[in-house]
Amino acid sequence: MREEQSTGMAAEPARDVAAHPGVIVAKDLPAVFYDYANRVFEARGRETETGGMLVGEFAQANGASVFSIRGLIEAGPNADCSPESVLFDADYQARTLGLIRRDNPNAGNMGCIHVHPDQMDVCSQGDWLADVEAVSASDTKALVFAIVTIDNPRPSPFSVTYQNFKFDFFVLGQETAYQYLPVRPVVKDIGLIHTTGEPRGAFSPVTATGEQRHWAWGPRLLNDKRRLVAEVRAMEERYGGRAALRLEGNNLYWEYVVVESGRHFPIQVRYPRRYPLEPPRIVSLLPLPCSPHQMQDNELCWTNRLGKCEWNPARDTAAVCITAAHRWFACLLVYLTLGKWPDQADEEPLYPV
Repeated sequence: MREEQSTGMAAEPARDVAAHPGVIVAKDLPAVFYDYANRVFEARGRETETGGMLVGEFAQANGASVFSIRGLIEAGPNADCSPESVLFDADYQARTLGLIRRDNPNAGNMGCIHVHPDQMDVCSQGDWLADVEAVSASDTKALVFAIVTIDNPRPSPFSVTYQNFKFDFFVLGQETAYQYLPVRPVVKDIGLIHTTGEPRGAFSPVTATGEQRHWAWGPRLLNDKRRLVAEVRAMEERYGGRAALRLEGNNLYWEYVVVESGRHFPIQVRYPRRYPLEPPRIVSLLPLPCSPHQMQDNELCWTNRLGKCEWNPARDTAAVCITAAHRWFACLLVYLTLGKWPDQADEEPLYPV
């Protein structure tokens, strides 16, 4: 593992790279993955994460990597799929790749593709750990990683869509300083790679023999030391000792007192189970008067969980919640005085411009 090459905050786009990798995708590949994923969903439920190996050819052009992706090797009959992650059946994928190479000797493993729940169209912390290991073991020292989200309304200049599936492609390797670089693929009629190898077989719950597990979201924060250190540092840099980290059982949260116009509002910033995919919750420890922007049990409505959301799991920490809480209580005081919630409050960014 290359500790010095990442802060552990996954999916941060690479910057200042000398050459820009290219990705070419066979035009029928999205349809192939769409059909495969729906077969898995029918067998195991729509919350199941699944994916497969991307197969194609690798070349160098003008000092940059070029990946031509022409095929998919499914997760395999013994893949370990769950709502949290997918562990590919490595034996099945290796045998299938061997069969493909009989007719396509230049074909190789170009990376992987897998589904993320909700609208998380970036690679997770758990993904980064597995992907760096895969890249380090590869001949190319760079691979393509594609994330698929379903019914995702968020537009992106880098995305490819098919039916209700949204495909986002990233390159990670030495040339991207082991950071994820989003790449807009070129979709071309370069022909799919097919194999007449062993049958697909049934979807079995048996644990796979492979070692590259890909996560729908990062491991629990208590087990993710890199992320936890980043959370603590971010909070200390902004708020010093005014924010206190607490642990009750398996529940981790921050205690903080918001001071606005001479009034004190104690809050808790609570980490949800699916953090960082899901943003933290901000809860007032004092009863709140009725207002347009609050939820049940004195929880502040500070971000849109169902639509466009400012929260970025690859970049943000719980420290942004303190900023949001200050803004929220300032708006509450205006509302209690004037009877109107400030319209511009929802338009102001969490970060200073």
